[in-house]
Amino acid sequence: MNCTYKCNFFRYMYHINHVKTLQKTTMVIAVSLASSEQAELWGVVRNAQLVRVYFPGWTLRIYMKQVAATSDVDSESSRARVISTLLVLGADIVYVDTRLAGHWWSYMIADDLSVDFALVRKPNSRLCERDAMAVKDWVELCEKAPHVAVHCLRDTTYQGSRPIMHGLWGVRPSVLHHLLGGRSLMSLIQQFVNDSCGRDDDDADDGCEPSDFLSQMLWPVVQRDAVVCHDSVSHDVWPNSLYFQRIHSHTVAQCVGAEYDGHEQLVTGCDSDGHSPTDIVSNDNVPELLV
Repeated sequence: MNCTYKCNFFRYMYHINHVKTLQKTTMVIAVSLASSEQAELWGVVRNAQLVRVYFPGWTLRIYMKQVAATSDVDSESSRARVISTLLVLGADIVYVDTRLAGHWWSYMIADDLSVDFALVRKPNSRLCERDAMAVKDWVELCEKAPHVAVHCLRDTTYQGSRPIMHGLWGVRPSVLHHLLGGRSLMSLIQQFVNDSCGRDDDDADDGCEPSDFLSQMLWPVVQRDAVVCHDSVSHDVWPNSLYFQRIHSHTVAQCVGAEYDGHEQLVTGCDSDGHSPTDIVSNDNVPELLV
């Protein structure tokens, strides 16, 4: 075996082994489907298509309730078609049994220790190349910094008003599990709902915003050195933020977290007011989010 052949052989074996290693890594994008509204139903289907384009190797996982048959035939039929389409597109369906409001269901992914990397996204937002680029950077950074547990994105002035926004964060479940001392994230959420909303029954926690939970309870745990955020608007406000080049294009849909209705029409996109995030969050009121 000459040198050239040996070199090519070992390069080939390294490539095969590297591919196998990547295949063993479980990467999941979690989304809650909590209603039969067209915006959510179409949103999860569209994201199941887009995950193949922008997040190859990742699996879309839909958290939803297995509802009983209703008299609303059209709604039930639409839901059944969506579930069938999601399965054909390779998505996972997880039926939840909880009284917590639907926006919390996707957070269950943070307690799944079989998952290596997880993202929490909203059904009415769209996976996109900009999102994928930031996530790729985070995954590669975690190879050098195994203590990093959480990732977040801020790409509009509103998103920059808080350290972590609902639908724009990711987690390494096993690392977070260690940081929480073995406690589950869902138990923290239940505590937050009971304490902040003053309710023991979790049938109606509509006044408890997930972004409040992320800012008040998760951020203090990870902010020291276990979080990395990609930020185009407030990287000088929040620590551990990597500058994420702002898009100056008029194509507002390019912003991460842009939201759509059931007809694929943009509802909210990039900021156009030009205000700095420091107009919303100053150094004086930052501590209020950390209480």
